[in-house]
Amino acid sequence: MEENQNQPIIKGVFAFDEKGFLYLGAAFFALVAAALAVVFHFVSFEMGWLLTAIAAAIALLFGLAAFIGKLMAKRKRFAVYPDRVEYRGAGQDFVMEVAKIKILKSGNGSVVMLGDEAGHTVEGLLNADDIGRAIKVLLTPAPIPEPEEPGPIQYANLAIEELRSAKKLYDDGLISEHDYEEKKRQYLDSASELFIDSAGGSEISKE
Repeated sequence: MEENQNQPIIKGVFAFDEKGFLYLGAAFFALVAAALAVVFHFVSFEMGWLLTAIAAAIALLFGLAAFIGKLMAKRKRFAVYPDRVEYRGAGQDFVMEVAKIKILKSGNGSVVMLGDEAGHTVEGLLNADDIGRAIKVLLTPAPIPEPEEPGPIQYANLAIEELRSAKKLYDDGLISEHDYEEKKRQYLDSASELFIDSAGGSEISKE
């Protein structure tokens, strides 16, 4: 049971600049800087080097932002367990018991969990909707199974069954006639007193 509690039901998938706009911006300004460098090599312009440097600096900033963002996204960890949710990353680590979640909202890349004492929001998730559904399942109480209707109770007279067994032993010559008559007397005396419940396996004495 404890091992199952330590296995996550679902893990968060974080994304940063999923469409790669930052990398595209870095590439664009790098091309601009290269083009300006070529143009100003042949055309004399007093501020040409400054424009080229600005374009190159912008390209570098875009590239650094994309690299750092991707690195931070990989370091984040959000997992849903049967009894808790855990988040690690961005200096906002937390563990929240599922039973303490009172309000849950998910969508648009974020999951919001509010309790009586604390609230947490995890953003930048590609599978926020899936995580929300998984937590909702954990918050939904399991249905109580309806008791099964008992089947028909069948009674068999235990004394008669024993008498039949004794008769077979006598017919096979395994017991004497005296032993058989003694057993017959005992079983006939109790024939109406003892029954067995074949459905539940318990003996019932008849008052």
